[in-house]
Amino acid sequence: MAITGTGAIEREQSILFVQINGIWDPIGDDNESLERTRNNTVTQTKNVLGTTKSKVTKGNQVTSVSPYLVNRDSALGKELYEIDRLDKQLDELKYRFMEVSIFDQVGDEKFAAWTQEAKIDLKSWGGAAADGVTAPFDIVWEGERTYGVYDRSANTFTSDDGIGALTVVSTAGTTATSTVLFVSPQLETGNHYVYKGGTSAQTVTEGQDVSSWTNLSPGSAVTVTGSPAIITVVEADAANKAVKAGSVTAVYGS
Repeated sequence: MAITGTGAIEREQSILFVQINGIWDPIGDDNESLERTRNNTVTQTKNVLGTTKSKVTKGNQVTSVSPYLVNRDSALGKELYEIDRLDKQLDELKYRFMEVSIFDQVGDEKFAAWTQEAKIDLKSWGGAAADGVTAPFDIVWEGERTYGVYDRSANTFTSDDGIGALTVVSTAGTTATSTVLFVSPQLETGNHYVYKGGTSAQTVTEGQDVSSWTNLSPGSAVTVTGSPAIITVVEADAANKAVKAGSVTAVYGS
């Protein structure tokens, strides 16, 4: 994967998506400018020989989406409404985003991409009468990136290890060791979900045997241990071979 050709890269060839209910939706309809600020820290020291050395430390990256006009038929707009209406906080604000480089083509309608979890920091709700309802927000990036390929015709992301991505949401169960998991997109015909907990996400590759994992019925409470516990969910085929995978930090009940 690399930049090819000559000349400037058009801005519309770098696209930011958010995953809502398992569907990748592009962001930017209302924006003339949309950029991810890296916020690195640069320090310099000078040694006794008179040589200056620089150190660049990775900062907390943030993407500001402003303005954002709330449309009735927008999945993201509906999510922002729920964030404001229910006064959501902490991991309730976590979503998966994807950055796609259309200028880095790796196949027919396939492009280099990466996904990463981030939290939505809703800055305000309302706005001026002339604009309609606005909901500007920041995307506060966290965790590690997953690199792979975006298929524009299918609107899907496949990681470099060849396995498709699942979005897993954890909500509080009824006890201090239980959680309820919701998974998207929906299962393909003949497949089923399994899960495993641990102190970190499980590494899963396409075709991996997951017959020893525990079966999962989304929407039902499961018991996990550890604080925090990271639960990895796999969509497996009839032969218990991994097809898709995703992880989430468990949210316990009380």
